[in-house]
Amino acid sequence: LFMSSNDGGMEGTGELVTALARLDEQWKLSTDRRRIGEWQKLVVEEQPTDYKWSDEVTPPPAVKEEFVYLLEPTPPTTPSCVILFTGGAGLGTYPHIAYSELLKRISARLNAAVIAAPYDIGLDHFEIAKKNGELLRKAVIKLEDERGYSDSLPKFMLSHSLGGKLQTLSLAATGIGQELQGIGFMSYNNFGFGSVVQQTKTFAKELQGGMSGGGRSSMGIDEEMMDGIMNFAEMAIGMVGIEFSPSPADTERIVSSKFDSELQQKTRLFVFDDDDLDSSEDFVEACKAGDGAGPSVSGLPGS
Repeated sequence: LFMSSNDGGMEGTGELVTALARLDEQWKLSTDRRRIGEWQKLVVEEQPTDYKWSDEVTPPPAVKEEFVYLLEPTPPTTPSCVILFTGGAGLGTYPHIAYSELLKRISARLNAAVIAAPYDIGLDHFEIAKKNGELLRKAVIKLEDERGYSDSLPKFMLSHSLGGKLQTLSLAATGIGQELQGIGFMSYNNFGFGSVVQQTKTFAKELQGGMSGGGRSSMGIDEEMMDGIMNFAEMAIGMVGIEFSPSPADTERIVSSKFDSELQQKTRLFVFDDDDLDSSEDFVEACKAGDGAGPSVSGLPGS
């Protein structure tokens, strides 16, 4: 499930995101004390809230926390490397839940500390990438200052689906790639908003088929009604012109101009055999249109 790139983050994935939120609440209840080899919430900064409220509403916390999720190797030992992870849309809001098994295996095999920065979905991918990259940067500094991590520890970026686009934008804007030993994009996703609606439509049908035996989903939604909603959404998007920022074409131009040969040599794309929702080929072509021969590509079974 966590390897799937069907992460449109819209109505068709609502059940999945709701389930992740419930699991996150259970996780919070079970982490009253720090446990070796388990995820920890690492607060990297606290800021005063500027929210205004009336006496009729319960006031929010006095500070807003900026945080990441941290997984350190077990048994307790100095990590051999640090992995900076960004997940896909929806799934990336709860990386310590959706990608837990995958990242725990990677951590155990490489003796790696994993920093997973959560984010909320939205249309402005520039802003999301900026905040996500800044969270990862602050987390590394905090671990070096407070837990004795050496600044010479090898660092790697790893991402899934939309997380690959976000890390691409961060790499293009900050030059952090010079500090990285390697970059891995799984099921790289640079689709436009209209395509995401179509993906969500397909995903919703698959979800309904897996959870029911007929024309209604487990939540009682009629298939014909769902098709009507999605068809209307596609038409409305075409009329209004809703699109992510940057658009797929603009992202490819950024890759061509900023993803130089040095970054390409550090990058490997992981493409799944049965994954129809993958933009890796376009990423490779954008790299070749700029400076370099393109990144390495590894094919893997599954979707």
